[in-house]
Amino acid sequence: MNEANVSIDGTVHKLDQPFMVIATQNPYDFEGTYALPENQLDRFLMRLSLGYPNAANERTILKTRPAATILDTLEAVISKEQLVELQSKTDQIEIDTAILDYIVRFAHATRDDDRLRLGLSPRGSLAIAQAARATALFHGRDYVIP
Repeated sequence: MNEANVSIDGTVHKLDQPFMVIATQNPYDFEGTYALPENQLDRFLMRLSLGYPNAANERTILKTRPAATILDTLEAVISKEQLVELQSKTDQIEIDTAILDYIVRFAHATRDDDRLRLGLSPRGSLAIAQAARATALFHGRDYVIP
């Protein structure tokens, strides 16, 4: 899927841009929930943990029941075309060789550390570099800083 296409029964289907997968993950011991293999986890750029809401926010959730009331009225804050443009701008952000070398050293350190079962893959290194580019763009820079 990273190559913007999928294969089903030997037939390749091109995916429209932007293509992204956003998923939720339940604890591995929930019934019917199975851990994803490393080669699938490797496809996700980031893993975020939101945790539980504080008491005031949870009360608001109980009061507003967003799944039944608010979700139907949500409006897009960015168009498909704007998102594709931001992705393109992200790809143009400069990243110095010294920072690339740091990412490579970091990846190799994870591969050589006995405390880790698996080290960072080359796909993971690519993801770190892309996240650094996106962070620079978010902060209005055309270059990555450490």
